[in-house]
Amino acid sequence: MNRLLTYTKQFCFGAVFLFVLFFNGCKEDPTPSVYDPGYSKAETPVIGSITPAGNLLAGISMVTITGSNFSPAKERNIVYFDGTLVTVIEATTTTLKLQAPNIVKDSVKIKVTTLDAINFSTVSLVNIKSAIAEIGSFKSFEAPNAITADIAGNLYVSLVSNNQGMGVIKIAPDGTRSQFAPKGAETSWFNMKLGPGGDIYGVRNQPALFIIKANTTPATFISSGISPVKLQDLDFDINKNIWMGGSVTDPTTNKIFSVTQAKVLKSFAFNGDIRALRVYNGYLYIAATRDSNELVLRKQIFSSDSLGAEETYFNFTAAYGKTAGKVWAITFAQDGDLYLGTEYIDAIIIVHPDKSFEPLYKGVVTLKATKLTWNDGNYMYYTREPGISQTIFRVDMQKPGAPYYGRQ
Repeated sequence: MNRLLTYTKQFCFGAVFLFVLFFNGCKEDPTPSVYDPGYSKAETPVIGSITPAGNLLAGISMVTITGSNFSPAKERNIVYFDGTLVTVIEATTTTLKLQAPNIVKDSVKIKVTTLDAINFSTVSLVNIKSAIAEIGSFKSFEAPNAITADIAGNLYVSLVSNNQGMGVIKIAPDGTRSQFAPKGAETSWFNMKLGPGGDIYGVRNQPALFIIKANTTPATFISSGISPVKLQDLDFDINKNIWMGGSVTDPTTNKIFSVTQAKVLKSFAFNGDIRALRVYNGYLYIAATRDSNELVLRKQIFSSDSLGAEETYFNFTAAYGKTAGKVWAITFAQDGDLYLGTEYIDAIIIVHPDKSFEPLYKGVVTLKATKLTWNDGNYMYYTREPGISQTIFRVDMQKPGAPYYGRQ
């Protein structure tokens, strides 16, 4: 009996020991808490100002948000333009720099927070607009070529329809079309500039300068003394003298010409084939091909019969390579930036006064730009090479162009 009781006690003790061992071995670790006792939320960011405050260009304008409580780590800032998340490019605790998203809207709400803050700071920004727009409502069988503009914002276009010349049409700022001048012997004009009295002067790859008056068939202004040069472009200086240039196979032939309003002609020696001219700040700028290089050269204008020594202003081929193609057009902004219309994939190249250069609105302004003109405000216009879905583009430059002296 005593032995049985001893066995029973031993069995009970072993069972209790195994139960305690099993219970302790199977117990789970405590579940980690989502609460971090060391966490302290960041202050809500505060938007103080946005620069520029409006008139941003979609996908182009650089924006600076000034305020407080931003993260100096750019990737920890969260910025929304309406529902579009925008990447911060640079950040400090008081400024965020970013590029406007590619949305076009009159009122866009900007919201800012950080990964460590709970709430957003919100402000409304008025007006994000498109940097570039097609104008003129051209049909597939229409091809605009030479363009020029007046100070009222009207655009004048040499138009071809179904391979037939249609003369010069006028496009008002509201897009309304009208006929400015009927077709003459030309199919189209190669380049045109508005001149004194509202008349248009044009060249068309011929050894002659023409005048195009409203509602009148174009007439020859001057031709004697220009042959065999085929004129490509023209521009006016501050004294209303007309400067012209072109190409010819003989390199020794004079290729630059000046003509006064009294039709006094003077020619000047030039080595190379000229495609574009522009008068700016007392100089005649010349886009030309010489020895397989695309160059922008310049000569100071002393008078209608005197030019200064030639200077190389910019070597496009050296900058972009021979595969970049030709320079077809040049113009200036009021601040001295030179714009080149080219065959390059980034069709318009900016050359700054310090000779640094860059594409205009990279990835937005594309395909060959062959004609350039500026209205009296902040819009530059360009056309493309024939055969590439011809149209006219209006580019918002957000600054004015240099004076075109013929229309002043």
